[in-house]
Amino acid sequence: MGNAKYILLSDAGEWFPHPPAYSTLRRYVDRGLNGVRLQVVRSAGRVLTTPEWIEQFVLISSRRDMASGYNQDQECQSSRIGSARRLQRAGIHVMKTTSNEQKRGTSTAPGA
Repeated sequence: MGNAKYILLSDAGEWFPHPPAYSTLRRYVDRGLNGVRLQVVRSAGRVLTTPEWIEQFVLISSRRDMASGYNQDQECQSSRIGSARRLQRAGIHVMKTTSNEQKRGTSTAPGA
C-alpha cells in the first residue's frame, strides 16, 4: 500500500477542521459531498484513508460549496428559526441569546 500514512476511517474525524461523526464519514465515502467522495482503500476488512486524501476532499468539496453559492450560515439560521417556531406552537417558550452570550456560555434567562 505504499509509503502513505493510512489511518482507520473511524479515526479520520480528528483530521477534519470540524470532526464529523463516523456515520458522516461513511456517507462521505459512499455518497460523497458536493459530488466529491472521500477516497479510501479497504484492507483486511478495514476501511483506511490518508490525511492527504482528507485534505483534498475538504478542499475540493469546499470549493464546490462556494461555487454553488451555498451558505451554511443561512441554512443553519433558517433551521433554527423553524425549530423555534415549532417549539412556540407546542407552547414552549424559547429564550433568545446573543452570539456573545453563547460564546461565553452565559444567558440573560431569569435565575441563570
